[in-house]
Amino acid sequence: MKTHLFSSILWFILSCGSLYAQNDLIGTWRGAITIIGQDLKILVHFATDNQQLTAKIDIPQQMAKGIPLQHIVYNTPKISFELVAGTAPTAKFAGEKNGNEIQGKFTQATYEGTFKLQKGEPNTEEVQRKEPVPYQVENVSFQNGETTFGATLTLPPHSGKHPALVLITGSGPQDRNEEIFGFKAFEIVADYFTRQGIAVLRYDDRGVGETKGGKSILESTSEDFAYDVLQAVEYLKTRPEIDAQQIGLYGHSEGGIVAPLAAVKNPQIAFIILSVGTGVKGIEILNEQKKLILEANGASAEVIAEELKMNDLIYKTVISNRGWEKLNQKLSEDLAKAFQLKGEALTKAVDAQITNLKTPWWKYFMQYDPAPTLRKVKCPVLLLFGELDLQVPPAQSEQVMLNTLKKGKNKDYESKTFAKANHLFQEAKTGNPSEYGILKKEFVEGYLGYIAEWLRKRIKVVP
Repeated sequence: MKTHLFSSILWFILSCGSLYAQNDLIGTWRGAITIIGQDLKILVHFATDNQQLTAKIDIPQQMAKGIPLQHIVYNTPKISFELVAGTAPTAKFAGEKNGNEIQGKFTQATYEGTFKLQKGEPNTEEVQRKEPVPYQVENVSFQNGETTFGATLTLPPHSGKHPALVLITGSGPQDRNEEIFGFKAFEIVADYFTRQGIAVLRYDDRGVGETKGGKSILESTSEDFAYDVLQAVEYLKTRPEIDAQQIGLYGHSEGGIVAPLAAVKNPQIAFIILSVGTGVKGIEILNEQKKLILEANGASAEVIAEELKMNDLIYKTVISNRGWEKLNQKLSEDLAKAFQLKGEALTKAVDAQITNLKTPWWKYFMQYDPAPTLRKVKCPVLLLFGELDLQVPPAQSEQVMLNTLKKGKNKDYESKTFAKANHLFQEAKTGNPSEYGILKKEFVEGYLGYIAEWLRKRIKVVP
């Protein structure tokens, strides 16, 4: 009896101690992961649910918010937790808490680094200081139907009528900088070419930043986005600083699908630059993309076959608009197995996936064949690919696009594949998207210079 009572008291003391330690952990912790000389800012939010410690992570540079953390173990001062995100390798955090600070080791696949957190919300008054730029920067807007697009126009400093570029983002809701994993690709592109004497217009996608009204990204299609681009071009024509005969387009990823659509609708567009544009149907891109990324993550042939079978089921269901119950059941099984979901949490996750797949964007993208449109493009075309791109592999699209342009009797087209470049044209090791956030936030050497040289042969800048 005494032993039983002692054990009960000991359990009470230990559980109270654990709860006290957990309470000391509850709240928001701000900090960063440091890996390969780069910092990736994070916020970790600890809470309790029925005395069980829970946590979520925000990664602002990756536009990720509220992602649940798993396998949280806290035996003061040691703490560990894991981030499991789709097919990407699990990210593991293992550290120690010392007062209002947590620091330790970060690992993901073969990468190792450190992380450091401090308790407290981030200081919203922190201002990122930038050096003054030698050109004019304007916050502008333009309209397409019910949508007002927030945009930035950069203009060369000298007077005269300048050639201009409209930048078109890739798939998903993107801001005007096309910021992905902290890499502000379009801000860099705009800065570089404005210094070269070319005006650049970049804008927030539908539903993002300062763009308001109208349909969302998923309620729209690539063709809708082409009309957005055409209105951006029309806006530039109203500017006295712009040469209306020298307005071209630069489209990245899905933007490389949108640019030809816009160019065919407006023959006055002077040129198009397709940065990892696609030459085959969206479903073919998705299948090859999934296969290559799974292989890069070490998946077995059996797993890859199952995933491609799932892609086929999704495609047939979306295109025919039949078989949703079967797809719902299969998604339920897969999500329950992959993320240990059940009950209401599983239902919500499956419903979110189904709702997403029923949108106009998905149906259009999966069945759209870009070749017939590209065949009609008559203005100069520059194709750009990354050797290590696993999302739009050059082997699948480059030759198809070149053949298509030839068949269409386009008289001025060129293609370039950049060694060691991934989908974002960063210098990469494998091209796996899991690397994006830890690579240098810059383009592979020679990328922008190559485009500038190509443009110099086709446009005239104000001296």
